[in-house]
Amino acid sequence: MDIDEFDCSRCKRFQVEALKLCAAGTLTVFLFQAFYISFKIHQNALTNDFNHFLISKLVIPSSINILATILCAIVLKLKKASCTFKNYFAAYTVFTICSVVSIFHVSLRFMLVTTGLPLIICAFFSDRKMISAMLASCFVTLTASIFMLEFETSAIDPLTIFMMIMGVVSDIFLSLIIALMIIRVQEERKTFIQTFTEKQNSLIRELKIEPLTKLYNRVSLSEASKSFIKKFQSGLMKPHLVIIDITNLKDVNELFTHKNGDKVLIIVAELIKSNMGGIRRAFRISGEKFALLFERESTDQVIYKVNEIKDDVAGVKFDFSSDLKISLTAGIAKLRLDWDEISWLNAALLALCNAKAENPSWIIDYDSIPENVSDISVE
Repeated sequence: MDIDEFDCSRCKRFQVEALKLCAAGTLTVFLFQAFYISFKIHQNALTNDFNHFLISKLVIPSSINILATILCAIVLKLKKASCTFKNYFAAYTVFTICSVVSIFHVSLRFMLVTTGLPLIICAFFSDRKMISAMLASCFVTLTASIFMLEFETSAIDPLTIFMMIMGVVSDIFLSLIIALMIIRVQEERKTFIQTFTEKQNSLIRELKIEPLTKLYNRVSLSEASKSFIKKFQSGLMKPHLVIIDITNLKDVNELFTHKNGDKVLIIVAELIKSNMGGIRRAFRISGEKFALLFERESTDQVIYKVNEIKDDVAGVKFDFSSDLKISLTAGIAKLRLDWDEISWLNAALLALCNAKAENPSWIIDYDSIPENVSDISVE
């Protein structure tokens, strides 16, 4: 799982938590207002406007809350909806519940503080654009709530209204500061995780790279072979494995020292890289042996490419011996359905052994020899 997939998974969890918060808020507000109405009835305070009070304080706001929560649950289950869209919908469902409380229950003036709550919810989605949009929405709700104060039966003096507005504005900006702090911490955490992951992946890549030639190593060949076999079994490719041997490398080490032998290995590796288009399908599997993987090329095309590598290597003039000619021998094995990666490697090695027995610079295809693949062990 990469960092983007982790973010999406994290946001999905927050979407569900936001939905739960909306459901809990809807139920809490309904019960609170039902209790409040019961108290008013008990005090004989709703003798004249009971129906109006019931509809405006309980039926309408609860209906809006329930509808918003149900719509949120439906949207979160949509497979085609993007993660960002679901984030916005969940956040604005919370905003709807808070707005309903702030607007319809403005008689309970302390409820105005719910106006800024959605900003903190937005912070958990780590979306600064969402916070900017929500900030503007909060002030729209605040305006509507102040407007609803005009319908209150008890007169409110201008100073009280002004102090209420300032208090709610302060609460909104405090919520904004908290939200931005949460986002900053999440961004720092994400940066740390990305940096750590990149370093970890770099170390993993280094473990799969042979240090002298900078080609992939034997472990990488095993992993790549397994991947090729799966794709072959699915009919996605017809792969070949080639094992190349530097026939006279031991002579170079004995006559010109191992240091110059390493130069030969590096040069051969560079020529393999250039012919194979990089190191993605090139491997050094032992001292003088290299492996090549071909995905969809025919056997003739593979032989042609190996011959190109042989010719390039044969044409190199070395600074420590201008007369030295490096020869390559190769064995080719086209993958079969009943082979695993070990059998495939064994087949290419068997073809290589037959090529070396015939001539120190030959190329032999496994399909052209009669021996059974199990007659040879992996080197």
